[in-house]
Amino acid sequence: MRRLTILVLATLFCASACSTEDDVTGMWQSPPGADDVELPQFHSQFAGKLQLAVGQYAKDVSGVMLFYTEDFHKSFRFAPCPCVYVNEGELRNGVLAFSFTSCDGAQIVATLELTDVDGKERLEGSFLDPASGNDIGEVVLEKVGSDENIHEEELDLGCPE
Repeated sequence: MRRLTILVLATLFCASACSTEDDVTGMWQSPPGADDVELPQFHSQFAGKLQLAVGQYAKDVSGVMLFYTEDFHKSFRFAPCPCVYVNEGELRNGVLAFSFTSCDGAQIVATLELTDVDGKERLEGSFLDPASGNDIGEVVLEKVGSDENIHEEELDLGCPE
């Protein structure tokens, strides 16, 4: 009986502690040397880099996406629309899906698969125009930090609601 109790406890412990559940919490951004992302549906003049700061709570994901013209420094934020909030974010089976609204009011949907390339966690996928169903841009984001790298005061930029 004692062995059975130990076996049951060990199984329960491993089921909770040894979970392989995906987690996207942290800071993600366009990889170094990657081509600029062009999203004319987001803004006709945007061509640059993306940064995504997200927190995951069970399957729900929330956060903010920031847009940069050159480097990941606040002096290079895309002035017409520096950021958007992640809406309806959800991680299921290794796929992060969310939507956002541009500063011009355009709705965009993201579908990004969590991958591992040469030991680096990545989110790879595309942005879609939900009105037409058309793919409007491929995106690759590389994890560059944990939630400790997210400073809310730097992300509160007056993103459109």
